[in-house]
Amino acid sequence: MTTTAEPGAGIAEYLRSHRTGVLATSGRSGAPQQTLIAYQYDGSDFAISVRGFSQKAKNLRRQPDASLAVVDGPRQLIVYGHVTIIDDADEVLRLNQKRLRLIAQRVETDADLAERLKREERVVLLLKPSKFYPHRLPDGGTGMPDLSPEAAQWLKDHRLCVLATGRKDGSPQQSLVGYQFNGSQFLLGGQASSFKTKNLARQPRASLLVIDGRGEVVVYGSVQIVEDEAEMAKLQERFGPRAAPPRPEPKPGEPPPPPPRPMGRRVNFLFTPEKYLTGRMSG
Repeated sequence: MTTTAEPGAGIAEYLRSHRTGVLATSGRSGAPQQTLIAYQYDGSDFAISVRGFSQKAKNLRRQPDASLAVVDGPRQLIVYGHVTIIDDADEVLRLNQKRLRLIAQRVETDADLAERLKREERVVLLLKPSKFYPHRLPDGGTGMPDLSPEAAQWLKDHRLCVLATGRKDGSPQQSLVGYQFNGSQFLLGGQASSFKTKNLARQPRASLLVIDGRGEVVVYGSVQIVEDEAEMAKLQERFGPRAAPPRPEPKPGEPPPPPPRPMGRRVNFLFTPEKYLTGRMSG
């Protein structure tokens, strides 16, 4: 296991593609306490929501150094750093609205969120990393699954995929969706009220299939729903201009197809691959 003070792109993607970790703090006697927590990583620090009266919060008020282990089967990443406890009500609400809502498994209005944070006496832990210890991350510690240059180019050359999500009863739902691929992640979109959005809010695991004739690539991974307009704009800037999905050309003498129906409120799906299955790359 090697150590690094700065996370590479692969470590950052590994952290963003996961939501839970084991937070270790020091008890009054110095003995460690471990707790399963959910986190949001923005590339700079980790935001973690806890109750202000919890034992881990009490531990961190005495000793603000902590570690976080993000484990996925044989892969693991341990992060050491310093924790700042945010207990100002306005700042706690802002961090929940802008960051922790991105990983929330519930849908709440701002008023309901503020009331719950107050009722549960929530604070936010900001863990600033100082060291990263990756172990058994594929691709030499990049944290990204293997993908051949041919398959990567094939994915960039296409724009439509079949996205499979899980319904509430566990059965699959498939949707034809446009996408963009930047070589490491996929950017997709949908209506906030759609079934696929609701499915992903409950279960952020998904697969997508890109098929063209006899060529196909199946991708398995995790999805982060992005609703904040400013964050969506940043994602679009990162992935570049989005081309309109292809529409069938009318046959000679036929009227043009009707324009697409007006869309409701849109959200982005940031899909981080964990496994690729590639078939033939040409017809």
